[in-house]
Amino acid sequence: FLAAKAHEMSLRLRRATLLAAAFSLALLAPGVDGCTAIAVGKDASSNGSPMVTHSDDSGGAADIRVVRVPAADHAGGSHRPVYLSIGTFPRLLAPERAPGYARDTLMPGNMPEEARYLPLGFVPQVAHTYGYIDADYGISNEVGLVMGESTCSSKLGAAPIGVNNGTALFGIEELSKVALERCATARCAISTMGALAEEYGYYGGAAAFNTIYGEPTGEPRRPTVPGGPVLPVGPSKWEGFDHGEGGEALVIADRAGEAWVFHVSPDDTGKSAVWAAKRVPDNEVSVVANNFVIRACEEGPEWCMRSTNAIDVARRMGWYGVSPSPAPPASPPRRSDLIASNGEFTGDREAGAPMKHAEPAFDFTAAFGFEPADIIDLQVNRYYTGRRIWRVFDLLAPGLRLDPATGHIPTRPAYPFSVQPEKKVSAQRLINIHRDHYEGTPYDLTRGLASGPFGTPNRYSGGGFNSKVRGAWERAISMHRSLFAFVAVAGRPPPAAAT
Repeated sequence: FLAAKAHEMSLRLRRATLLAAAFSLALLAPGVDGCTAIAVGKDASSNGSPMVTHSDDSGGAADIRVVRVPAADHAGGSHRPVYLSIGTFPRLLAPERAPGYARDTLMPGNMPEEARYLPLGFVPQVAHTYGYIDADYGISNEVGLVMGESTCSSKLGAAPIGVNNGTALFGIEELSKVALERCATARCAISTMGALAEEYGYYGGAAAFNTIYGEPTGEPRRPTVPGGPVLPVGPSKWEGFDHGEGGEALVIADRAGEAWVFHVSPDDTGKSAVWAAKRVPDNEVSVVANNFVIRACEEGPEWCMRSTNAIDVARRMGWYGVSPSPAPPASPPRRSDLIASNGEFTGDREAGAPMKHAEPAFDFTAAFGFEPADIIDLQVNRYYTGRRIWRVFDLLAPGLRLDPATGHIPTRPAYPFSVQPEKKVSAQRLINIHRDHYEGTPYDLTRGLASGPFGTPNRYSGGGFNSKVRGAWERAISMHRSLFAFVAVAGRPPPAAAT
């Protein structure tokens, strides 16, 4: 990990510290590539500031640059271009946004296909935008808003406007960057991203990988700036979406001292979105590992936000009011025995976010989280996510004795949304967690025949001789295909504001 303090940047990110940018190119594995993201409440943090983490485990020839986007003032009536989410290099050609996104920054031989880099559309611009730094997703802005990302499974999908059958304007990359441009708080970021996704449509993370581009058809691309240029549409239908990348999650923290988890998915029309957000209790830690984790959303706006259409969409699709399937048994006194059907912990806690109802009627994860019908795929998905959630919680709160065999299945609430760590969590501790391969557990990837004579934790999936083999290796928090990881510290408010 490479530590870099934000106050060393001309963006004056004095209190939003970016720790740990560790870059290592790796082989691209098939299926869901995934990321791990952790949110730490301010009172669970050793520095008194909320923190978030993100490891980008997508592998391949991605664009791993960290780009500084300067603050800017904008004329009244101007519009902001919205670009396609692209997972390869370069991710963006947008000289109006930052010098780092100009074409002349590319090496000869890296000149991309021009049609992929035209704006998909435009949204009304605000008068002033904050400076920020981004990679594939937004990272941190000059007023202490920080975020990390984890792609999530979803039952619903949509295609971007840039293909003939496309209906949605925003991917999570552009949503996160608009939030950094316009917001100083996590609440503002959530409201901004949710409103834009609902109004203009949201498409899942697999779109840029599954879309084929060629000669334009000449049909107009909408929405465009009133009176502005008519933009072409790519000629190829999007060939479908990957359930494993249909949804997205962001962990978001701010200098005001709040940390939140945000989920978003396309709606059933492909022209809007459903979303939910839940605040992490100040003395607790939450983790997202490629599946939604927000269940109950009834505590009120201080602790929970949700799109007004979420229940209606779930009802239309027949996903509302369905009783969860029985949870796998766990041996007492494991904490998973104390989880209600809404995913909330029912034992003693000092979370500061009491439930209003013993059994709320709506469970966002059960409604929209994708659950494979095939039993082997279900088991793979169960532990691909669940083992990492268990590991983070077990490292920070081992006394809870959470069951590693429970796993994560959308309709079977098991692990809590967040836990209180036994000791204050430092940025270095989070870095160490992102280096973990289950060392010292029955799932230790540095041991056993597959680790070879040198104890390597790397496991390469798919291809060649084992393409017919079903199942998966353990999915550790640290992976051979990680492109980068970071810990972002939001910082504390100025002394005057703190009072």
